Amino acid sequence: MNEELMKAQQLFNKGRYDDSLEAYRTIMDHSSDEESIRMAASMAFYIRISKLTGLYEPDEMAEYMALCLQLEEPLFLLRAVLHFPVKEGVTGIPETLDAARKLSDEGSTLAMMLLGQLYGSGKLVEKDEKKALEWFEKGAGLGDPVCMMKAAGILDDADFEENDPGKAAAYQKRAAELGFPDALYSEGRDAFDGKGQEKDIRKAYELMDRAAGSGLTEAAVDMWRQYLDYPDEIGAAIPDFSEGRLLDHLKLAAYEGNDDAMLELGRYYCEQKQFSLAEKYYKEAMDAGNYDAPLELSSIYLVIKKSEKDHKKGIAILTKAARDDDNPEAMAVLGSCYLQGLGVRMNRKQGMKWLRKSADLGCPTALSSLGSVLLDEGKVKESLKYLKKAADMGDPEGLFLLGGLYLDGAGVEKNRETAAFYFRRAALQGMDKAREILGRMTLGEI
Repeated sequence: MNEELMKAQQLFNKGRYDDSLEAYRTIMDHSSDEESIRMAASMAFYIRISKLTGLYEPDEMAEYMALCLQLEEPLFLLRAVLHFPVKEGVTGIPETLDAARKLSDEGSTLAMMLLGQLYGSGKLVEKDEKKALEWFEKGAGLGDPVCMMKAAGILDDADFEENDPGKAAAYQKRAAELGFPDALYSEGRDAFDGKGQEKDIRKAYELMDRAAGSGLTEAAVDMWRQYLDYPDEIGAAIPDFSEGRLLDHLKLAAYEGNDDAMLELGRYYCEQKQFSLAEKYYKEAMDAGNYDAPLELSSIYLVIKKSEKDHKKGIAILTKAARDDDNPEAMAVLGSCYLQGLGVRMNRKQGMKWLRKSADLGCPTALSSLGSVLLDEGKVKESLKYLKKAADMGDPEGLFLLGGLYLDGAGVEKNRETAAFYFRRAALQGMDKAREILGRMTLGEI
């Protein structure tokens, strides 16, 4: 793929459809390469159809279906139908399906794949997984790796009455041998997890590295997170392991619009105390709609930076996430900021309002914070209600505070064993003060 097509595809991957459409049109108008012109025309047509499929009136949709048939491009319409809703009353569907079946008879594996997806999803036709599998296997038999992976997905499903994990694994392996990125990634995950084979971290990383190098952004993010979770195990299995190579994959994934990659880069640079770079990637992740980015970006302004201007930035980010995105974690932190007077004037009413709203949405941090505030106010009975919910969800602060109540017999019957149970669970999550109390209990100091 030439550089102009890659740039247009990157815009498309980032959801900038109007910009990508303009880029594809530029290629169509100025390129001298016939294959590039055809690819650009196909994508431009797909974007136009995709935008129309669920947003315009049935008669306009029918007009574009007719255009698809006239241009002998029914497959691009089917791709759009699979990804966007179709309004009732649209005509031309049977003709479009017939055209797709004709193309499959002529050997089009793309037609086979799309027809399989239609039967698998139940769009335009009655849902039928067996028929979906028939179409996918037909394409797989002609060597199409996408069809192989689709067939493997059905055959590996335990709920499918004719499931066949062995056959699914064979399809996946063959697709990986053909260099298909999704198959390489899946094979790598199976090798890392020891699924159907002996665990082999080196093999896993070689396969996932190829997938990430081929542009599969999920593979880049997954490899990075595995490295963070199992650094010693990976280091022992791969002595020549390179963190830099993983970072390169992660940066490319971020460039191509993967918001999780942006988030992980923000975290990495924050850990490295390169806060300007951390801000950059957190902002990009937030703009891309990442759920966790507002919370982490706000922490830079509220905790790391000290100026009043930065604190206000942090509060503005949290407030937007809490109000516009219904983000319960942002609500919990915003509530705590109001209670502490961090970045805003101290306001107990506002603080409790945001904490309660977050707690109602099941946020464990809010539940434990509410319990802690109520405990400080002497409202032990009400506090217990929130702390028990937080502890049931595994929140370390909730576990710790509940352990303290059982140790002291405050609001509950005093019970050292139950107290130790909650302290131990908090300690297992890395809470040092829980470990300290357990040690003192063992020594009989408390």
